[in-house]
Amino acid sequence: MLKPLALLILFLSTIQPNNGENSLEKTCNQTPNKTLCIQYLESSPRSPNADVHEFALIMFNIMRDKATTTIIKIDKLLAGNNIRPGTREYKSLEICATIYKEIATSNARRALETLPAGDPEAAIDAANDVVRKANQCEDNFVGRISKDMRTPVSDDNKDMENVATISAAIAELLRRSS
Repeated sequence: MLKPLALLILFLSTIQPNNGENSLEKTCNQTPNKTLCIQYLESSPRSPNADVHEFALIMFNIMRDKATTTIIKIDKLLAGNNIRPGTREYKSLEICATIYKEIATSNARRALETLPAGDPEAAIDAANDVVRKANQCEDNFVGRISKDMRTPVSDDNKDMENVATISAAIAELLRRSS
């Protein structure tokens, strides 16, 4: 009698969906970029057992980390010999450095402080502000030949825009569920 019961339990446990995975996919399905959302969230060891609130925190931590990485990249570009001080590109990079410092210290921190307090509205505002800032950084490189020209931080700006858009969408899910 015990063997069939054990087999039944084993069988049922193998066909039950992984709730963490379902929660992750369900959440990411409601964002503008499901594939990137899943990629970002799966990169965190906290995601398998996370809920929407934890996903939002993970995304804002990713935002802060990406901003910090971009600051380091910009600092290396400014310290290198490829971009001359005083040029438009150099000044644009200085502006971008300031923008990314604001993202890392102000925007991401504001969201990470207000989300645990149950204030997704501030996190949504912070994420939307980050989207504007990433675009502002890119737009500061005026005088380019065409819009198709890439800046030294084009990929970083696009990544930040994606992270912020997904972060805002997840925070919006929290707002709707409140």
